[in-house]
Amino acid sequence: GFRNLGIKERPGLVVLRRTQMPAVLVEAGFLDNAKDNQMFDQNFDAIAQAIADGVLETIRQENEEPEYYQIQVGAFPDQAAADRLAGQLRDVIRLHGSIEKFVLTILKDSRIYRDTEMIRIQNVLERLRNQKDIERQKYKGDNLLESGEIEEAILVYQAILNQEKDESVDAKFYGRIYAGLGAAYGRLFLYQESARMFDRAYQICEDPNLLKPYLYASYKYMSLEEYHILLTKHENYVEINARMRQEMEDIRNGMQLELNDVLLEKWKRQYRRSHI
Repeated sequence: GFRNLGIKERPGLVVLRRTQMPAVLVEAGFLDNAKDNQMFDQNFDAIAQAIADGVLETIRQENEEPEYYQIQVGAFPDQAAADRLAGQLRDVIRLHGSIEKFVLTILKDSRIYRDTEMIRIQNVLERLRNQKDIERQKYKGDNLLESGEIEEAILVYQAILNQEKDESVDAKFYGRIYAGLGAAYGRLFLYQESARMFDRAYQICEDPNLLKPYLYASYKYMSLEEYHILLTKHENYVEINARMRQEMEDIRNGMQLELNDVLLEKWKRQYRRSHI
């Protein structure tokens, strides 16, 4: 067939610039080329059909209606309640209200939350709106961690660390990401990874509060000899370790339970229900 030479914009051509509508000049081969002339004569109908198909496809794409998706924001026992919320949401859109305003309108109409809870939700949305995208990602990871969705939180934190470093955030921002990872790994009993993350967090933030979780994670995965060597590497480690061990002892004393068959069977049933 013909060799495709591509599309070239030539707005200066008279046959194009003198039109009052979109125009295209189709060159189906070269007249001074015998082979092109032969192919043109043999495939005249196919060439004409291809040109017509191209024009029709372009017109169809320009006239295609965009797809719209409906989102249900509530289910109402009576028409009046539905119309009221719909009117409020239309007003938000008409006045170019923010997404936060749209969401708050729906939540307020639902009457699920008390006024004090609505104020807290509004403050959270306002804070998120003023945050950078990377800060919103961290907020998502923190919430996943707090709600017990540990693996998902780790994925969010790791995604932040795998991105190009954002120099516009606070210098200690990435330290807090490592601290979040340390907490997440600790909850999964991956103590060596947890200790490594808390160590990175401390190196960045220099926050003494990070030393205790670092030591605890280290204590859980290291041998006794390795742990004792570690305690000699920082002037505060011995004191922090003593406080930590005392806290652990206090917790154990407060959890003294007489384990019997009835209690053990109850725990087993609860565990099975939570993993069905």
